[in-house]
Amino acid sequence: MVFKSIIAGFLVVVFCGSVVSADTPGYQKVAWQSLGLDSGGTIQDIEICSSDNRVIYAASDVGGFMKSVNRGRSWQVMNDGLKGDFATLKVCDIAIDPSNHDTLYIITGEGFRPERGGVFKSTNAGESWQLLTDELWSYGNGPMRNWGDLLAVDPQNPKHVFVGTARKGVYQSLDAGKTWRYCGLKGQHVSSLWLEKAKGVNTLWVSARGEEGGLYRSQGPMSDWQAILEKTDIWHVTRSPGKDRALYVSAGTQGVLKSTDQDAHRWQQINTGFDETIRCVEVAVTPDCPDIIYAVSNRPKVHGIYRSTDAGHSWLKVPANQDDISRKGWNLSNGTWLGLSSVKCMAIDPIDTDRIYVGDWHAVFASEDSGKHWQVYPEGLETLCVYTVKASPLDPNRLYAGVMDIGIMVSHDAGKTFFHPDSVSNEFAMTWDETPAFAVSNKNPDEVIAAITRDWKNPHDGTLIISNDGGYQWQRIHRGLPPFGILCVAQSDQNQNKLFVTIENHGVYRSLDKGQSWQSCADGLPDTFGKYTSWAPASVHISPTNDSVIYARDRRLGIFKSVDSGDSWTCVSKVNQNATLAFSKENPNRIYAGYYKSGIRKSDNGGKDWQRIFPNEKGQMSCVGIENIPGDPNAWIAIGSAGFAPNQKHIGVYYTTDNGQTWKKLMSQGLDHDVILSMSYCPQTHKLYIGTNGGGAFVGQLQ
Repeated sequence: MVFKSIIAGFLVVVFCGSVVSADTPGYQKVAWQSLGLDSGGTIQDIEICSSDNRVIYAASDVGGFMKSVNRGRSWQVMNDGLKGDFATLKVCDIAIDPSNHDTLYIITGEGFRPERGGVFKSTNAGESWQLLTDELWSYGNGPMRNWGDLLAVDPQNPKHVFVGTARKGVYQSLDAGKTWRYCGLKGQHVSSLWLEKAKGVNTLWVSARGEEGGLYRSQGPMSDWQAILEKTDIWHVTRSPGKDRALYVSAGTQGVLKSTDQDAHRWQQINTGFDETIRCVEVAVTPDCPDIIYAVSNRPKVHGIYRSTDAGHSWLKVPANQDDISRKGWNLSNGTWLGLSSVKCMAIDPIDTDRIYVGDWHAVFASEDSGKHWQVYPEGLETLCVYTVKASPLDPNRLYAGVMDIGIMVSHDAGKTFFHPDSVSNEFAMTWDETPAFAVSNKNPDEVIAAITRDWKNPHDGTLIISNDGGYQWQRIHRGLPPFGILCVAQSDQNQNKLFVTIENHGVYRSLDKGQSWQSCADGLPDTFGKYTSWAPASVHISPTNDSVIYARDRRLGIFKSVDSGDSWTCVSKVNQNATLAFSKENPNRIYAGYYKSGIRKSDNGGKDWQRIFPNEKGQMSCVGIENIPGDPNAWIAIGSAGFAPNQKHIGVYYTTDNGQTWKKLMSQGLDHDVILSMSYCPQTHKLYIGTNGGGAFVGQLQ
């Protein structure tokens, strides 16, 4: 997965329907349940318990820490103590204390904001986590992400723990993580550690990435360092347990380097059999047969695993399984995992060395015959980033989810099962893998419109698609639109042929014939409106009572209003934050805005004036969704996210029955992820649907 950590302020826009005579629900709590999308974020480390090989741990770049007790066949997310800050859910590496296998260490960090993260410890096999320090972190995702062995525990003295960081160098703890001391290599992008004891003296090998990277060695006090390889991009270092005690380094595009001399002064490149464009990121040596070695490559178009049976003198690529190894209709069908996804890490079972595990972009794969045959194990790996989940207003059993790196997911049974349109029949295949927004028809239960792009980081290529059969088949409706990323789509409640979209770097466009033709609506909008930012794409919203009244929002520029279907615009708010907007049909001039950094505001005059209504403290709520409860125009429900800002106070579901004057927090049960991206409400079933940044999607029954 890439960054796999993003869009925390993603827009959810809801226009609330007319009220009918009914008692206002007295909601007290929300009972949450995972929708079970399974798999998701990049699996970048796998560790196997050496005393019980049924127990396996996995690290995700967005979803935190996972555990399996049945050799990977199913997983449980275990993030107790990691929640509250999205950076702590980006786990780079896991280390098991060799003297007590219930004691675990992890290092986390945000690749796009690397000043955040930390080192955590568990003494109950991952059931809960304790922060040891937030001063040491690495890159959990992003372009310089790490998935090497960044933690090392001394097997002779398990209180001695080493950690490699992003740019801060190497640190050591002598008291099992209570305190840390600096050992050196500041400024280096540490990618892996290898700790060994020779002649009674500890030796620590450290690899570092980048043009200024290399391989370094320190002995004894861990303060004096010797440069073994300089100005070399090294991803991983490991030692063979064989007689020759060979040292292997994964040197990126240089492949694998090997040294057998005691001081590691002489090196040879052992790349016979590799593709020319390989990027080697890890080498794993079979414990009981050191001549059998695996190398992992994750370079685009040459992803895969290579196997050597002669200590690296020659390599053969492990073939991709041609059988359909998918256990879900949508999940990596046709068994193309080695060609489709990006292999990140692997682990060899220390007890049964024919069994190997691979972590890739979406799931964990296992082979029991050294890579000849594979099974995919996504069950319980709830690490997806879900932009939004929408329920059909006409059929609550129909759900549409927009998922990062996967695209559109559809359910026709209220979320019990999902399918990916690609697994049915679809011209867009997996190349269109970002779906930031849906417009679900309120007149035709089979109709849904989706905005899709190729890449969340640089969505310079996007399109608009429509399905008229409940999400099975799709066709483009983009003629006349600029070939750039479509960030939001809105459909009129009164006239279903009337659509608006926001387009990266091109502002707002309008269609009066359901996408057959389009025209620009940029008059009055700043030239920079819609300039893309992955954290908060620009959006457009249509009044539920008068579809000539349009609102357009840009994170940096504020909110703009048009009363002539987009022919001209006026700025009505200059608050430069991401916002979630909601409107009341009872009073079309009443607008609620949930802000990313400043909670909920309200306007009673069409956006001309605003007042903060919750919370009173500035910067204490990141509101990512707000909706009216049909039956009472004064009853509203909102949700606060841990978001991208730490120390958020108001996280969870809040409820008001007096038009926003007072709010109470509803009790929450079953929700183990608080970095929430979006919320939608189904009034027929009294259910909330949320998408999270790394925890998949959840449905909550209001009670």
